[in-house]
Amino acid sequence: MNRVELADEQLVELSECLRDAELASDISCAFVGERCMGLSFFTSPTSLSSGLFEGLPPRPILSLCQAVGLVDMDAVIYLDIMNDHVEAARLPYHKRQKADDAISARFKSTSKVHIFVHSLTPSLSRVTTIETRMIAGLRTAQTGLALQRYRLAIGALPDTLKELVPAYLDAVPIDPFDGNELRYKKRGAGFVVYSLGEDGSDDGGAEQLPRSKRPKGQPNPNWDVTFIVEE
Repeated sequence: MNRVELADEQLVELSECLRDAELASDISCAFVGERCMGLSFFTSPTSLSSGLFEGLPPRPILSLCQAVGLVDMDAVIYLDIMNDHVEAARLPYHKRQKADDAISARFKSTSKVHIFVHSLTPSLSRVTTIETRMIAGLRTAQTGLALQRYRLAIGALPDTLKELVPAYLDAVPIDPFDGNELRYKKRGAGFVVYSLGEDGSDDGGAEQLPRSKRPKGQPNPNWDVTFIVEE
């Protein structure tokens, strides 16, 4: 919209695509798949270790671990961790990261003796962050399209996002990172809609800098997940 003016029908079509993309997102299914993959090892460790799982000991050591009960013990720990990840993935977005971080901390504190737990348990906390950021991007974009539709119809931008309801939005979208409504600011004749992002800090709709413009040797400036239209 910064380069091409779209008609209302086009904005509606784009908005529906974004809505469908969010509805199709269900990371819990991926976590269930990871759990099944791990279970395939614990069910038959000596027959499935080669080529499928990295970082595991050779077959003779696997057989010994199985004989002394370490494989079964690790299976219980693995299932406990993965079940918790699946349940966390079904929480509201703004509660998922805290739950996943707690699970990951518990995993990291597990003794290194449990070699199969450490070899097979994926790092899922970061996956949750990436999915939440994607949802934030979809929601800010949907809201931005609704703002543009409002402007086409009324001739000006609204003062608040609540003015988009119910004609252009069923409700003001929620920021998946903190559970509050998305933020919105007018900028001259344009606007920014934004989510706080993973740092949880309100940076006023600051856009993430491209890598080429980030200061070398310094922390990256704080940024939000944004949808910006400039006029």
